[in-house]
Amino acid sequence: MQEALSLRSALKDRQRRQALLQELYTDPELADNLLEILLHLQGYNNPQNGRFSGEHFFVTTVLPRLGVRHCLDVGAAQGQYSRLLLNALPQCRVAAFEPLPLNRPILEDLEQRHPQRFQLFPYALGAVAAEGSLHYESARPQLATLCEGLEAIEYLANDQVVSVPIRRLDDCWLPAADRPPIDFIKIDSEGWEAEILDGAAETLQQCRPLAIQLEFNRHHLFRGHTFLSLARCLPGYGVFQLLPERLVQRDPAAPLTNLFQFSNFAFIRDDQIEAVLPLVLPLIR
Repeated sequence: MQEALSLRSALKDRQRRQALLQELYTDPELADNLLEILLHLQGYNNPQNGRFSGEHFFVTTVLPRLGVRHCLDVGAAQGQYSRLLLNALPQCRVAAFEPLPLNRPILEDLEQRHPQRFQLFPYALGAVAAEGSLHYESARPQLATLCEGLEAIEYLANDQVVSVPIRRLDDCWLPAADRPPIDFIKIDSEGWEAEILDGAAETLQQCRPLAIQLEFNRHHLFRGHTFLSLARCLPGYGVFQLLPERLVQRDPAAPLTNLFQFSNFAFIRDDQIEAVLPLVLPLIR
């Protein structure tokens, strides 16, 4: 606490602030380290696990306030998020979409363990029904992507390719009479989010989920998508960024919101925002 007060007083004092700036100007490594810390605090570059990313707090604390029961896990990978939903929301059902054959046995096992609550759809979602080339690395299948032209992202090593089916959510969900309503959708597709939203436009309009979670990261820079362009696909929702123990309200048109850094955002339907307000920091522009 004393250190925090000291920093606050230093930033308010003009001479001390100038001295700090001068030190940062002459020590680029220190400036980079400080920027990295500040980005972590704002909800960026926290992929270590669900607690750091804010997903654990979101699922265990925010979604129960919304009364979520029917969930779609789009880009389920090896089922980590689906398991979190199943454990945190005992009454919920999860439909998981995951095209990578490498992940299928793990998800089929989850389906056997929860036959009434979990269903696997072994294909990708997109804007058109087609066959797509899924790029992946066996050691890190969670980074698999249908996107092309991501070679400049240094942490990707997706040197393997497999052909997978792609379907539109509008084609595979709305026509089925036995499909339940959709309360919540989580989308983690490593840059493929725009295509998924495009192919789900009618479903989203008819079902009006209570909340939708999107991942935004460096992939979108190469795809030519901003966070603002994705947010425009979801009118009628408030935008919130996930923090480890809190949500922070964001303006989708703000520069900070459009950083091409790993981050998770929740779109909460306008008429449901009041239910989560005690967990929300004020709007940041």
